[in-house]
Amino acid sequence: MSYLSVAGVLVGMLAWNFGTRRVGPLNATLFINFMPVMTFAFRGLQGYRFAAIELLGATLVVAALVANNLYLRAKYLRRLAAPSV
Repeated sequence: MSYLSVAGVLVGMLAWNFGTRRVGPLNATLFINFMPVMTFAFRGLQGYRFAAIELLGATLVVAALVANNLYLRAKYLRRLAAPSV
């Protein structure tokens, strides 16, 4: 492994940590789980023809990510609205 690739990994990790601090852990979790979806989208832009089952799988992944994010946000807002003891 070259020094350039090690430096790239280090910069990427530092950028991820900075971004997580900036957007918060809830949004950072959404983005890290969205990476396979973006890979799927880039493959489509490169001209790859997806089978129907692949499109169904991608739809299920996106739906699960959205549903989980909405659930976590609602849970977070409920916790904020709850009176402190």
